[in-house]
Order: sequence, then C-alpha cells, then structure tokens
Amino acid sequence: MNSTGRLILLFLIGFVFCNDEEPDYMGINLDLHTEYYDCRPYPQVVQFEPHPDGKTYSVSAVRVDRCGATYRKYPKSCEPTKQELVRYKLVALQGGPVTTSLYKHTQCAWGCKKKDCDSYHTFNEEKCQCERL
Repeated sequence: MNSTGRLILLFLIGFVFCNDEEPDYMGINLDLHTEYYDCRPYPQVVQFEPHPDGKTYSVSAVRVDRCGATYRKYPKSCEPTKQELVRYKLVALQGGPVTTSLYKHTQCAWGCKKKDCDSYHTFNEEKCQCERL
C-alpha cells in the first residue's frame, strides 16, 4: 500500500471512531473545569414586568447580572445572597417616560430552593430534594 492509501485508510479509521461518539458530546470533564458551573453573577437577559396600565415599553428586556449556575451532580442551585435594585428610565410607546426596576445580583452562593413535594414525599433540606415518606 502506498503512502496515499495509508493516509486515506487512517482518515477513514479516524472518521469512524470520531463519529461513534454522541452528537452533543463536547469532551469536557466538568469535574476538572469548575468555571463552567461557578456560582456567581453572570449577565443574563431579563424581561421587564408588564406595565400595570398595560403600556408597552420601547425596550422589553435588558442584560443584568443574575446568579446562574447549575451542576447535575450537585442538587443545590445558585441563589442570590446580595442584590441591589436598579432603576431604568424607559419610554412607553403610548406616551411618556416610565421608571421601572429590576434586581441586580451582586453575590451568589450554592443554596437549597425548597420544592413543593406531593403528599407521598417530604422535602429534605440537607439533600435538597423530595423523599418518600
């Protein structure tokens, strides 16, 4: 077999092995890369609450820092421990300036957000999950 034939064979073997993997597999070991689930504020798109009078804002959402990390091996969620209220001056399409506000998260920590369990389960704070009675 000449060198061109060997290269084609190696390419085909590599192609078969590469395509055997799951299509959404990224090959990143999250246990080694904590930056992918670091519990801290990240800029996220947040929608403004509807105006009480039904007015439409000129802008419907902004980026604001919010706690946002999850990790399936860890049953807790990233919750805000400190936040500040940020006021926004917007224009209502039906006329006039409007002031509204959103919370900007400034500090986060892993915490347990209590879930509603059915009548056959009770919530275990330590494990942060519903358990059978």
